[in-house]
Amino acid sequence: MQRKSLTFLRPWLLLLLVTLGTFVFLKHDAFLYTQPIAQVTDTKITEANEVSDQFGNQVTQSKQAVAATLLNGPEKGQSISLEHEFDTSGALYTKLQPKEQLFVLHREGQTWQVQNLKRDHLWIPMLVFILGAMFILFGKNSYRIALATLMNVCLFMFFLFLDLKLPNPNVFQVFIVFALGATLLTTGIILGFKSRSAWIINLTVITTSIVTMALSFLVFYLTGQKGIYYEHMDFVTQDPASLFLAMTLVGLLGAVLDEATDITVTIDALLEVRPDMSWQAIVQAGREVGQTIFGALNNVLLLIFIAEQIPLAVLYLRNGNSWDYTFKATLSLGFIQTLISAIGIVITVPICLGFILLFRRKRGGR
Repeated sequence: MQRKSLTFLRPWLLLLLVTLGTFVFLKHDAFLYTQPIAQVTDTKITEANEVSDQFGNQVTQSKQAVAATLLNGPEKGQSISLEHEFDTSGALYTKLQPKEQLFVLHREGQTWQVQNLKRDHLWIPMLVFILGAMFILFGKNSYRIALATLMNVCLFMFFLFLDLKLPNPNVFQVFIVFALGATLLTTGIILGFKSRSAWIINLTVITTSIVTMALSFLVFYLTGQKGIYYEHMDFVTQDPASLFLAMTLVGLLGAVLDEATDITVTIDALLEVRPDMSWQAIVQAGREVGQTIFGALNNVLLLIFIAEQIPLAVLYLRNGNSWDYTFKATLSLGFIQTLISAIGIVITVPICLGFILLFRRKRGGR
């Protein structure tokens, strides 16, 4: 029993040591940067003023005198002084604390200025721990999961680059190709490019996405796109309708891929135990899986969207905007995307079961 406990704990202890080592190294990696980095040694509030607006919002705006020591460059070890402004809302800048590391800038004839906080010693060790935990828990499959994630990120960056380089691109058309590539790549790496299950999932995702987007286009056409406020999209530099459709397609892809994988893998596991299952039993099992997944998956999508929009919604409300206008400006587009994804989640069940039965029939099943 004791040996089993040690065997179980050993990889976790090693992971903790690696995570801690990564943290310590990144706290002392200033020599790797060409941009000046300074560590805060002391701070002092030199000025504080209460400020309010016509809507009754109150914040305290403060000026902070900061003493810091340069950690790299020809002036390494030199003490410098900086001025930093922040307010209690923390919307733009937060209060600096001793031991924090900063990216700083110094122009000739000017004082040192704070550019940003150095945070790599926080998020990289966290990433190392998450990846390590995944490798410990999932074993060999974790390599495929990590590779699929990395390849999808690279694919996403490539299509963003392509969108920037193409003259007058239609971003929706660009991301149709991305969605197809991401689907084939994900299922191929994780399940195998020749796997029957992978091709069932691929066909389900592609068919469901086409049907769902076609239904969405039909509804948009019949309603004249009334109630879709593209003008409230942030930082739009391209056709907002195409950008909205691209965002919707990517969200739909994730939801459908998740559900199709769950249904296919579950049915495959059942068929291994009961290879003589009738098509009625397969359909019933698939429906039960779909019913179980629908509520949770749809609510996850909705909650992720709401969590993203909470700061902006609060900002609108605290600046005197009505609930109706706040909903239109911050929440309406997200709810439409969630509704489209929900339609896709529902349609996935019969389409996925249809492909499962079709492939089984070709293999000689009942």
